[in-house]
Amino acid sequence: MPKANQNKLLQMMGETQQMTFYRKRNGEYALRRKGGITAEQYANDPRFELARANARDFARATKAASLIKSAFATITPPHATSDLYERLASHCKMIVKSDLQHDQGSRNLLDGNIELFKSFEFTTDNAFRNVVRFQPVYTVDRAAGTVTVELPEHVPAESILSPKKATHYKIRVAASAVDFVAGEPSVASYADSAEMAIENIAKAAQTLTVKIPANTKDPVFVVALVDFFTTDNEKLVQLYKSKFKLMKMIGVDLSV
Repeated sequence: MPKANQNKLLQMMGETQQMTFYRKRNGEYALRRKGGITAEQYANDPRFELARANARDFARATKAASLIKSAFATITPPHATSDLYERLASHCKMIVKSDLQHDQGSRNLLDGNIELFKSFEFTTDNAFRNVVRFQPVYTVDRAAGTVTVELPEHVPAESILSPKKATHYKIRVAASAVDFVAGEPSVASYADSAEMAIENIAKAAQTLTVKIPANTKDPVFVVALVDFFTTDNEKLVQLYKSKFKLMKMIGVDLSV
């Protein structure tokens, strides 16, 4: 085989076949045989079975993350979107890994510890629980096709950590039945609380109801979001760019 050689910077003459060139420490270029494995080796070689199993589990996690992100895209705060998919995929992978019913490579999200979803924050500027110091409680009625979320009685000045300009706030809750089998994205429906003044006067408990498909067998994901407003000429103006606009997963309901 004719020997390939260097002819001026980055110009090669001769047959290279399965060779690649690299730069040595002294600045000169040299050839070496390409390394790595082929696609056929990866797919069939028993030595890579663990890697293939991990890849299958990871694929389920990333698919789940994409569907969940898509379901709540219309209400997700804009400042949350830059790394949301990566964080959600990592969280889904952790939950898939917690599935103890199946062997590695066959593990599923819904067979893992879905309670871990309650710790997921869509926004990272602050923790939802630090800004909203009460826990919304939800109930899923699959036959009726509703998700009911109870906001308890609370005193805003004590229970809400607000930005300086804020005079009012509201809580939005949303729910989506996500079909992981068909892999089709769904759009969450939502309901808003009243716009409440941030003051030392107790606010009555509120019940918010969100629609889901009646008799759905799909897992139902429920989120809560807090939004703030300021008063301008006796009108409420939303603080769109506020990093206090936070969103959190409050639970997942599985069909019995």
